[in-house]
Amino acid sequence: MKRRSQIKFVVLTGPESTGKSQLAGKLRKVFSFPLVPEYARPYIAALDRPYELSDLEAIAEKQIQLEKEFSKAYKTVICDTDLLTIIIWARRKFNQCPDWILEEWQNQNNRGYLLCMNDVPWERDEQRENPLDRDELFDLHKNLLIENNKEYHVIYGLDQTRFANAARAIRSMLK
Repeated sequence: MKRRSQIKFVVLTGPESTGKSQLAGKLRKVFSFPLVPEYARPYIAALDRPYELSDLEAIAEKQIQLEKEFSKAYKTVICDTDLLTIIIWARRKFNQCPDWILEEWQNQNNRGYLLCMNDVPWERDEQRENPLDRDELFDLHKNLLIENNKEYHVIYGLDQTRFANAARAIRSMLK
C-alpha cells in the first residue's frame, strides 16, 4: 500500500453492520474532526419505492458535495463512507456502476481508509441487505483498495479494542 499525499479524508468503509457509523462518531469526538455523514441512509429512508441505480448516482453526487463543503473549512475530516461503498453497492445490486463514479473515486488520492472487519455481531435494520455475505463484501472492499493503490488499515476487535485500532491507524496516516 503506497502512501498518498497529505491525508485530508479519513474514510470508514467495509461491509454493512460493522460499526462504521458508531466508530466514526467516537473518532470525531476524540480527534475533533468534523464528520461527513453517510448521505445514503436519509435518502433511502425518504423513498417510497425500491431504490434504483439512478438513486445511487444521486447519492454519490450529494456525498461528493458534502465532502467538498466540509473540506473547504477543515484540514482533516472523517467520512462515514464514500464512493467506494457506492461502487460496490451498484455492482452487487445492479451488476454495473456508472463510469463517472468509479473515475471520481480513483482520482481521490487524499484519503486514508479504515476498513472495518465483520467481526462484530450483525444488527438488523430496514436498510441492510447482506447479513450472510459480509466476508465476500469485506474482500470486495479490500481488493478495490489494493487494486487502486489506496492507503488502508484493517480495523478489527470489539468495543475499546476496535476504537484503539482505529485511533492508532489515524495517527499513522496523519504522520
